[in-house]
Amino acid sequence: MKKLLSAILLGAIVFTSCTKEETPEPSQNNTTLGYNFIDQPLQGKIEGVNWNVEFGIVEYETFFDGDYFFSLYNVADTNHCDGNDPNTDYVLFAISNPEVGIIDFENSSQSVTLYDKETQNNIGAFFGAIEILTIDTTNTMTITGRMDVRETNSSSTNYMNGNFSVTYCK
Repeated sequence: MKKLLSAILLGAIVFTSCTKEETPEPSQNNTTLGYNFIDQPLQGKIEGVNWNVEFGIVEYETFFDGDYFFSLYNVADTNHCDGNDPNTDYVLFAISNPEVGIIDFENSSQSVTLYDKETQNNIGAFFGAIEILTIDTTNTMTITGRMDVRETNSSSTNYMNGNFSVTYCK
């Protein structure tokens, strides 16, 4: 009887360990979750034109329910926090309370605006994800992250993918 009970118990353990389904970690690249982060500087296309991030800032705006606004530009700027936006295309998004982790657009109301200066067109990117990787509060706050965002689920005209770093402007 002890042998039979041991065999049944051993069989149950083996059966449950073999049928365990692995759940992917959200921070890994995973196309089944609707995004695939590429390890590169943030780049993509706005209105079909190649775009690369050169610098970025984050500002706290009390006017809009106290959100942190992230602005990423494709030109270098030596006066990051002077209040004058460069006269260029940009990528803009807001987060209420930035913290390390993934914001999957499928499970949130998050979006990113891709702005085309030439046509003055705001293009909403409603597919993908943003991941905040680090928030460094020493001296000046710096936030690093990555994104894979697209206007449509298969857009090759308006999208951004890669890593970014922004400095907090007080």
